[in-house]
Amino acid sequence: MPGSPAMQPTPELPAEQRLALVVATSTYADASLRRLRAPAHDAAGLSDVLSDPGIGGFTVTQVIDRTAQDVRLAFEEFLSHRAPNDLVVVYVSCHGLVDARRRLYFAAADTRKDRLAATGVEAQWVLDQLDDCRARQQVVILDCCFSGAFAQRSKGEADLGLGERFHGHARGRVVLTASRATEYSFEGEPVPGEVLPGSVFTSALVTGIRSGAADTDHDGYISVDDAYAYAFDRLRADDVAQTPQRWLYGAEGKILLARSPAGVRVPSASLPDAWTSGLANPHPAIRLGAVAAMGEWLTDDDPARAVAARRALEQIADEDIPRVAEAARAQLDTGTGDTGTGDSGPPLAEASADEQPDTAADAPAPADDVSDETLSDDTVPDGDAPQPVLINLATPTVGPAQGPPRRLPLPRTRRGRVALGGVVVLLAAAATVTPILVGRLNDPGPHGRYDRPRGLILVNDKTVTGSSDTGQKLHWKRTYTDGPMYAPVTGYASQLYGTSLLESVEDKLLTGTDSRLGSGDAGKVFTTIEAVAQKAAYEGLQGKQGAVVALDPSSGKILALVSSPSYSPSAIAGAAKEDRAYWTALNSDKKKPMLNRALKQAYPPGSTFKVVTAAAALQNGLYSNVDAATDSPVPWVLPETTVQLKNEGGAECENASLQSALVYSCNTVFAKISNDLGNTKMRQQAAAFGFNKEITTPVLAVKSIYPADDGSLNALDGIGQGSTAVTPLQMAMVAAAVANEGALMEPYLVASLQTADGKLIEQHKPKALSRSLSELNARKLQQMMEYVVEDGPGSRAKIPGNLVGGKGGSAQLPSGTSPTGYAWFISYAKTQESGSPAVAVAVVVETPGQTGETVSGDKIAAPIAKRVMEAVLNR
Repeated sequence: MPGSPAMQPTPELPAEQRLALVVATSTYADASLRRLRAPAHDAAGLSDVLSDPGIGGFTVTQVIDRTAQDVRLAFEEFLSHRAPNDLVVVYVSCHGLVDARRRLYFAAADTRKDRLAATGVEAQWVLDQLDDCRARQQVVILDCCFSGAFAQRSKGEADLGLGERFHGHARGRVVLTASRATEYSFEGEPVPGEVLPGSVFTSALVTGIRSGAADTDHDGYISVDDAYAYAFDRLRADDVAQTPQRWLYGAEGKILLARSPAGVRVPSASLPDAWTSGLANPHPAIRLGAVAAMGEWLTDDDPARAVAARRALEQIADEDIPRVAEAARAQLDTGTGDTGTGDSGPPLAEASADEQPDTAADAPAPADDVSDETLSDDTVPDGDAPQPVLINLATPTVGPAQGPPRRLPLPRTRRGRVALGGVVVLLAAAATVTPILVGRLNDPGPHGRYDRPRGLILVNDKTVTGSSDTGQKLHWKRTYTDGPMYAPVTGYASQLYGTSLLESVEDKLLTGTDSRLGSGDAGKVFTTIEAVAQKAAYEGLQGKQGAVVALDPSSGKILALVSSPSYSPSAIAGAAKEDRAYWTALNSDKKKPMLNRALKQAYPPGSTFKVVTAAAALQNGLYSNVDAATDSPVPWVLPETTVQLKNEGGAECENASLQSALVYSCNTVFAKISNDLGNTKMRQQAAAFGFNKEITTPVLAVKSIYPADDGSLNALDGIGQGSTAVTPLQMAMVAAAVANEGALMEPYLVASLQTADGKLIEQHKPKALSRSLSELNARKLQQMMEYVVEDGPGSRAKIPGNLVGGKGGSAQLPSGTSPTGYAWFISYAKTQESGSPAVAVAVVVETPGQTGETVSGDKIAAPIAKRVMEAVLNR
């Protein structure tokens, strides 16, 4: 019906037996286990949607508030005697508990925390039952708190090993968890007079399935992946401090949880480029012809074409000048295709880009001449008569009236629409294929941005970009000197794929359309990059995955910005098939060479974050003497858990001073500091270093996050585990602020903008972003970091004759069945003569498949940081 997207009923689910076991425990005999609101509500909501024959079609077995023995019996009975083609879903909502040996248990109604082995339901036992089950499709959903995951050599959720615990030998098992191993699974807040809410994770799953919103590809089915992705996005959008996780083991294809109640949405086909450009043309006669040409699609048997035509005509009827809008309304009134499109509901999915109208063979022959009416003042601007060019509306090609066709690149108007520079038009209203004669307008026309060389980007006053004449209709394409080395700075400018990074931010200046240029000649962008530092960082990361950022602490200049692996922007600058092939290869490369890891990737910071926690301790007066003992027992039990936090390598961390704690990277000291200060003060200190803010260089970096966590989660965040996430730029800012006596300068990448003949347009002025800590406390922290390098594990960053401060770290996150480690080192160097900070550096190196003691920032990342600092000092 009008106002709603065109929909079709969802096909039936596969003819397989679908069974679900829902286990939920809200009340506990053990008084130390608080009552949970969510499980009973979650069990009812999930059971209802799964058992609905029009949605899930499952036979559901519920086990609510039962003893451990009852739960174990229910598991065994449910999983026994299953057939290979069965689909089984197991859902558990309760307290999750971990014993001293880090074994995970699900709490039942009679579970005692001091007798878990006898009264809890061990996860390993559940896994054994799943392994014995013959069903080839198994879905496990766990909505529990796993805050007790951290133990010796823990790097977060990988230590709890949910992925490993539920791996087994199943050929198609998917495990979803509501949170990371070190996070709580939060319940929603109750509202007076309303039904108690469920957990945020399960509620999101149920909402996505029941409404059909989880069916984001609009195929009518909701797979496990669809439901997980929807829940994940909902939690992120609602700023909930938990991170759902997913593991796949031998799962092939989609495991379908439900049919979408919304049905299958009819996609909208893509209008041919020539039609789109005709509709966006500034001349009414061209738009009228395009409106007439869409008549056949409006009544086409293909609903995708009918949807596309109706949506376009409705927009024209609402927005265009009266006579064009009236023509569009007339088409809509006379068209018989009921597409049921409208503005309400989610946007329609787009059809394949290569879907086109019928070929020229099916069209009437074009007219032999052009009438005087076609050449009226309404369509032809003042000026010389244009040279005609023939365009076939049925294909995206253009060519002279004689000779082979060539692809037409269509310029974009300010409104983002495609525009043709055409003036002579001939449209046959009823024809699917209509020829148009197009000449140049007085503006630059369809090839304007490629009619002259692009402006230059410079490093140390030397160009790292250029332009070359292709000899084709798109005359000039971008070229790059040392393209892979500078790609994270320049980005790319492509005739096919647009622009990115500086090429995008400064596009107007580089194409000569910036009003400040005056003459219209393309301008120049002078960067802050130091070539020697960039080269040192690039060579240091060769053969590795990672990033380096180097800053001038006193000004904020970005001296080096490297991401590895990189790519050649010259190889995608043109429009040849080789450019397309390279682009495809880049986007399918699992190492993601086009990802700017320095600005656009957030990582767990590991122990490098202890610098921020130390600053918080000093700034808040928790400790003032860095050499005095702290109140730090060993072992230290994470708040609200029974888990003892350990230290790496047997370090002597009991009551260690801040100085010693940073040298030996004492988890117990800094986690307890974070807990003692509380989340509010920790977030305030992190914000003073730039966390939780957008940083523009002018290229926008992703936010670095210190989350709003409490209890054990905040303690873990304080040692760079938990949910803390940082960019390499952010950690370079931390090191720079410490080196610059506590003053954090705004990082910037563009020193100045100039005209082609060297006239200054804009000069960047250094700007203080915040005061991260007092000068006195900054000097104390410098002393601590310099001791780490001079006499501690960071000695690989030592530079004779210069003062160097640093801190290493390591972290890891699971990536399927192969965890990825991250080796970090942050540092700064001062000149021996003046003692002024010359450079601050952050290095992160990804180590896919390597974890634990083999991932050492002091060993892997520190030598790279030293190389970059030396390059700056010796320039």
